[in-house]
Amino acid sequence: MKRPKEIRAAPKEWVSILRVTYSFLWEQGISDLLLYGSQAMSVYMKSPLRSKDLDLLSSQVSFRQMEALVDKLSEIKEVQYRTTTVQTRRFEDRKMTTYAIELRVNGKPFFVEIFDKILDGRPLSILQPYVEPTKR
Repeated sequence: MKRPKEIRAAPKEWVSILRVTYSFLWEQGISDLLLYGSQAMSVYMKSPLRSKDLDLLSSQVSFRQMEALVDKLSEIKEVQYRTTTVQTRRFEDRKMTTYAIELRVNGKPFFVEIFDKILDGRPLSILQPYVEPTKR
């Protein structure tokens, strides 16, 4: 039986994207940037997980910064840029904006997503008691 083709990026592929993205946005003055999702779990794991996207949280990111980030990410070997999108979802009296950059990493689909709010449009500040700064 033929083994199915893996479509998620190996850690060695997405870690370089995380480094470039985090450094670039920090230099742009984004001071509330948080790693979120499976990559945040991977920071604490001995063997990080394969992934199809990089999830970040920040209430300070703009479309202009995302477009500049695309230029930076395009400099990484084996990374090809596809599209940038902005999506806004409304939840009663709140809204949540998602910025997404679609890439191909060694031919595999990969997305960098930045959310300005969490869950159903709630502010990032509700995560503050659970944030644990770390470097790896």
